Amino acid sequence: MDRSKCHRCWRIVHRGRHLSGTVVSGPFVGREAIQRYWARVTATQSEIEMRYGPLIVADGRVAVEWWVNLRNTGAPITLAGEFFLLFTDSGQCRELREYWAVTEGRVGPPDWWQDSNQF
Repeated sequence: MDRSKCHRCWRIVHRGRHLSGTVVSGPFVGREAIQRYWARVTATQSEIEMRYGPLIVADGRVAVEWWVNLRNTGAPITLAGEFFLLFTDSGQCRELREYWAVTEGRVGPPDWWQDSNQF
């Protein structure tokens, strides 16, 4: 999303029009749609350094925070986010929710960050 669209969204939310809404990209249903999405959003990325925090696992759910430094179309950016996954009884992922914040430049994680030893 470009900066002007982001500012427009925040202005709309701030005015209270969508306070009970959900911002969603997708959904992408089926393996082919999911593969196309990931291929598109990662096509301009390079020099990816991804770190994961400890996994939180309970009742068919997994949550994990992540921190990534990368180049997007050549420019350094930092993303901090979380994956929240729901699994079927047979262990297949049935839903992935991803939240993130992005900033320009390369930024290290905060002092309290703990890398996972589970990967």
